[in-house]
Parts: sequence; structure tokens; C-alpha cells
Amino acid sequence: MGCCQASVSHASELQVAAGNLPARPPGAVGPFLRMLSVNDVYMLDNYPRFAAAVMEAKKQSKALQCVVTSHMNGDFLSPCLFTALDGGTTMVDGLNYAQLDYVCLGNHEFDLGKKQLATQLKAYKGKLLNTNCTDKELEDWPTYDVVDVGNKKILMVGLCLGDPSIYPADSTPDMKDFVHSCMAAWEDCARKKVNIDLIVPMTHQLIEDDRLLA
Repeated sequence: MGCCQASVSHASELQVAAGNLPARPPGAVGPFLRMLSVNDVYMLDNYPRFAAAVMEAKKQSKALQCVVTSHMNGDFLSPCLFTALDGGTTMVDGLNYAQLDYVCLGNHEFDLGKKQLATQLKAYKGKLLNTNCTDKELEDWPTYDVVDVGNKKILMVGLCLGDPSIYPADSTPDMKDFVHSCMAAWEDCARKKVNIDLIVPMTHQLIEDDRLLA
């Protein structure tokens, strides 16, 4: 997902509703992976709709033979009015309410400063994937996760923009090259005898970086 390209602020912008989820893909063979994804959320208006869609998808998952995951691809704490008032507490509560399994960092998360960011995200109940940021304050977060889909193993990674010019001067993260960060995650799995079939990058990068990664 590109940086700051869209914010979910109107009900019509969130197309997946609980009663209108897609059927099983006609070409699917065996279990498949269904991902519900959103990014750049600066308001809480549509989180209830997103939560309803996630819960309904997971309710249907056994009948459809699928694994369901939900994702927030960056910019979920700032800039928004709530965070200006409470430092991010409300928006982290929103992540939990929205039934989000995974989040990755966006550039605006660093508006809070690294220490405050790390403190606030302790309340998040899902998994924050931090594949290419090496700052000490953020080192406790996993660099990847592995999801089993039938007999296949999916490598999930979370990537944030590496351009220092878009971050606050006093809170610029140390970002590793995103391609090599993904390779390092894959190689770590190989060392642990985990045979990966597919990599799914959660990204808060610019389109040209996504194309290069692809």
C-alpha cells in the first residue's frame, strides 16, 4: 500500500461488508488464504464495519476451507485528532476493536517519537511485524510470522519506507534495505528448517519500492 494514499473516512469507501463477502474462488484447490486489509486510517468511523467483516470471514472460514487474516498496513496512530489528545491510546484501542491480526509500521507512527510509539503499542493484542527497522526501541517486535495454509507455509513480513526525508528529524528510524530484509527473513526460516512456499509483504512503501520488491 502506498504511503498516505487513502484514508478510510466514509462508509462507502470500505467495500467489504459482513454480509457481502466473496465466495470461495473457483480456481482454489484445497485451503486458501483470505486477507482483509486496510491502511492509512485516521478516524474510527469504519472500524466497526471492518471488525464485522473480519468476524464474518472467520465464521465462514471452515465451510470455505480458508485461513483468514486481517492486516493494517501502516499509518494507524497519526496524524489524527485522538492521538493529538491522548498520545495514541484511542487508536491502539481501535486496532484491537477492529480485530486486526497484523500491523506494520507507517511513517506517521514515528510522529509520536520512538519511545512513545513502543510504549503505546504494548497494548496492541495482535502481531506487529517489523522487518526492516533496526532501532533499539523497536527491537522486541518480530521481524516476520509464518502462517500455515493447509500444507503450505506463508511468510508474512512488514515493511516501512526507508526514505529519511519523510520522518520527523528527531525521530528518524534506522531502516535496512527492504529487499535484503525480506531475504534475511526467508533465510532465517530456512535455518530453522521451515520451508516457505510464499512471501506476503505488508508494506507501507511507495509504489516504485513495491514494484522493485515484486
